[in-house]
Amino acid sequence: MEEKNENVLKTVNVYGQLIPLKEILKIFFEIPNVFEKIYKYITTLNENTDDEICNIVQTSFWKSKILNNESITFPLFLYEDAFETANPLGSHAGIYKLCGMYISIPCLPPELSSRLDNIFLAQLYHADDTKLFSKKQIYSYLIRDLMILETEGIQLSIGSKNIQVYFKLALIIGDNLRLHGILGFVESFSANLCCRFCKISKDISRKPCSEDINLLRNKINYAQDIAINKVTITGLKESCAFNVLKSFHAVENYSVDIMHDLLESTSEILYYFIVQQQYFTLDTLNWRLQFFNFDSMSNRPPTISLSQLLNKSIKMSAAEMLCFILNAGLIFGDLITNPNDKYWSLYKLLRKILSITLQYSVTKSTADLLESLINEHHMLYIDLFGETLKSKHHLMLHYPRVMNTVGSLRPLWSMRFEAKHRPLKQYAQATASRRDICYSIAVKQQLMLSNLFMTLQLNNLPYVTYKESNSLVSLKNVILNNYTNYITLKSICFGNVVLKKGSIVLVNIDNDGYSLFVEISYIFKKKTNIVSLSPSNFITTIKYLFATYFDDHYQAYTINISDKYDTISFNSLVYFKV
Repeated sequence: MEEKNENVLKTVNVYGQLIPLKEILKIFFEIPNVFEKIYKYITTLNENTDDEICNIVQTSFWKSKILNNESITFPLFLYEDAFETANPLGSHAGIYKLCGMYISIPCLPPELSSRLDNIFLAQLYHADDTKLFSKKQIYSYLIRDLMILETEGIQLSIGSKNIQVYFKLALIIGDNLRLHGILGFVESFSANLCCRFCKISKDISRKPCSEDINLLRNKINYAQDIAINKVTITGLKESCAFNVLKSFHAVENYSVDIMHDLLESTSEILYYFIVQQQYFTLDTLNWRLQFFNFDSMSNRPPTISLSQLLNKSIKMSAAEMLCFILNAGLIFGDLITNPNDKYWSLYKLLRKILSITLQYSVTKSTADLLESLINEHHMLYIDLFGETLKSKHHLMLHYPRVMNTVGSLRPLWSMRFEAKHRPLKQYAQATASRRDICYSIAVKQQLMLSNLFMTLQLNNLPYVTYKESNSLVSLKNVILNNYTNYITLKSICFGNVVLKKGSIVLVNIDNDGYSLFVEISYIFKKKTNIVSLSPSNFITTIKYLFATYFDDHYQAYTINISDKYDTISFNSLVYFKV
């Protein structure tokens, strides 16, 4: 302690909160049927002889990490992002900003991975602590736990058996800024070498529309750059703290975030349609946004103000922007009177790229198609706007390589993890004190997780929930034998997928590429004394919607609606979103 001019300087301890991952994973995997479901799912994936990649465990990238390893090893994803616990517009904005680190298990079956509950909090600390401490200091205890999971593993008691399982860090995911911070790359995207995948200079990166494999980063030139220790000519600030793990290296972290890269690219296109070409007015667009029949579970885009349009800065959440881009063809596509309009072609290319990157499973041909579309998109963008490519455009050039390496890009985006911030923010808002906000949030989160684990122990993975209908149902169109043995439902939720009357679901694609959709008319559940929430205990009355062709202008299917009804089990209908 130092005393000077009546001001007392003293040392103050700085705290963060580390969640014991070993205990969390042990409890989770020992929940009845969890380990069995996961192991069976991985076995099924590995037995698949098709070229289709549905999960990272099928990739050579993951198999190289467990080469010559006969033990049971599961992959882990680590995600980090900052969030505000106070009013982001208030006087205390930034003071209580926290960094949350989460762990997910990418090899979970779809009905489990679709639930936010199965993303686990790993660490909490104040965002400002990064100014006081190095990355190695901040992540040291988390890295220790990951190293134990990798080398020692955990012993599970499954029935009468004791099973030793191990976990390896497969990828660190997050937005571009956060990834660069964790991995040790320069955090300014106007720097000379600002790409974490390659060593292309900033000036050159503004022009090419395809990836240069000769400039890719690898372990050799990474080590050379660390030895040089000059960020202006290497793009590296420091060695990644997680490189101490045997299964991980920063240059092999094939992670991209389509949420931040692709969902912020429509402002210039709308400006052209409304202000320059005057295909329609802003009032017309806002009117259609208000009355368009969006899916009941989608995030309806808000109306757009004139200032946002003129400033080419549309304010929407990522989920709202995703909904807007996917439905733009149906919202105002009929008002684009010139079908060969280049700006409309740019939108269609963006939507096609987005559709591919959101696929749940991919093949080599999928990555090749994506590479072609990105190349075409970038060339048209330069031609129309006369501008050089942005950093996000350059990162898109690496998408096909990432897809070929780790499979679908959808599990890598930030959308699901950012949704995990919400309960933590709610815990903070319910607490008046900010004396040790990390501790308060961590305790509440662990109490909720404990309650969830106890519920799952008793109810055997109830990933299906439903609401009964109070209204009378006309059974005129219902093909249902012994309908008195069923109860009518208002809606049903599988994982995080909510289906209700009027929901439209893709159920099949035939050999000729034609899609078959169904529209849900009624939902029923069997009356039974046995507590079972299996999809086989739910049935639905549906109408078939036959797709005749895909309209490229509207980016939508043209369908024929059948006037006949049919009744099918949810086993052949359910799909899951991650």
